[in-house]
This record gives sequence, structure tokens and C-alpha cells, in this order.
Amino acid sequence: MRTKRILAAVMSLCMVTGTVTCGAPAIAQSITAQAADTSCCSFDAASGVLTLSGEVARGYLGSIKKSSVKSIVCEEGTVLPEDCNGLFYRFEYCTSIDLSNADTSKVTNMNSMFSFCSRLTSLDLSGFDTSNVTDMCRMFDICRSLTSLDLSSFDTSKVTNMNGMFYSCRTMTSLDLSRFDTSSVTNMGSMFYNCDSLTSLDLSSFDTSRVTNMNRMFGFCSRLTSLDLSGFDTSN
Repeated sequence: MRTKRILAAVMSLCMVTGTVTCGAPAIAQSITAQAADTSCCSFDAASGVLTLSGEVARGYLGSIKKSSVKSIVCEEGTVLPEDCNGLFYRFEYCTSIDLSNADTSKVTNMNSMFSFCSRLTSLDLSGFDTSNVTDMCRMFDICRSLTSLDLSSFDTSKVTNMNGMFYSCRTMTSLDLSRFDTSSVTNMGSMFYNCDSLTSLDLSSFDTSRVTNMNRMFGFCSRLTSLDLSGFDTSN
């Protein structure tokens, strides 16, 4: 009887949380993590290094004891899953993530991908292929120690959601988004919210003709002294 009650509770919880909001990464895959293919990664407990290889199964990463992971590296030939929603969510003790060998060409969802990686100080994503990505909501949410972020190769032409993308990146002093194509974006709410170390931001190249939500876009950016929005279209 006790087992039946527990199963009923789990099923009820799954039904309630079936719809995932932007700020809540989908982690249901971790429920079935024990059945996932573990060949996609290996973990060295002594060094705290998590090594990814082959076809990465997002559900398996969700089963790892995240507090033990100090760094993440990819072997050559590593392929990230189409749905990277919350892939590295809450790897809070990780100080280094090297994805230079990762193939991201199939990825369509990067929602909350690095959310709460709060000890990361730098992240080089210059090799990322984001040509098929449509969702970058809260991608770097609460990466509060990031001071360097290379997004120079990002193709954002298909992205529609940038809500909270840099939410509370509190130590970021500069951000080069001059190559961002925002022509498909409809949601920029809270995009730079609480980025309270940013002193200047040039968004003159942003196409905002489809944007309907800019709510709290620059909320609590208390050190901003230069903000170029000369190309902004706020008609919607």
C-alpha cells in the first residue's frame, strides 16, 4: 500500500509539472537516468573532471552528483543532444567547462543550458553552431561569476526567445552582442536584469521589430552609464 501511495504521488507530480516554464529547466529525464546509456560520459572522482564523449544523453547528466564536478571537458566527436534544456543546470561547483570539441549542429533548445553555473568565471563558446537554435531563454541565468563570455560565432537568426538570457550575470562588465541577429526574437523580457556590473551596452544592431516583451529588460543595471538603443523598434 505504501508503495502504491508513493507511485501515485510521483505520477501526480509529473502531471502537475508537465508544462515547463522558461525559468524551470525540464529535468524529467533524470527520473529514468538509471536506464540511460552511461557511455556518453565518465567521471573521475579524484580530480572532479566530468568527460563527455559520443552522443551525450541529457538524462544521464541529470543523475550525476553535481557538487562533485569541478570541470567538464568534451572529447573529439562529442555530440550534444537536440534538446539541451538545462543540460548543465546547477553545476554550481564547476569552475571550468570546455566545449570546444562539442558538435551542437543538431541543437534546437538551449533554454537554461548553463543556468546556475555560479562559479564559472569564463566560457568560450566561439565554436558553437547555433544555426538551428530557437530558444535561448535563461541560457546564462545566475552565472554570477562570469567575467568573460565569447559569443562571437553565435547564429541567432532562428532564436525567438531571449527572455532572461543574461539574468543576474552580476560580474560581467562588458558584453559584445554586435553580431547577434535578433530579427526573429519576440521575447527580451529581463534579458539583462540585475547585470549590475555592466557599464556600457551597445545594442544598436538589434532588430526588435518582432519583440512584444521588453519587461524589466535592463532592471537593476545600476552601473550602466552608456546604453545605445538607436536601432530599437518598439512599435510592438
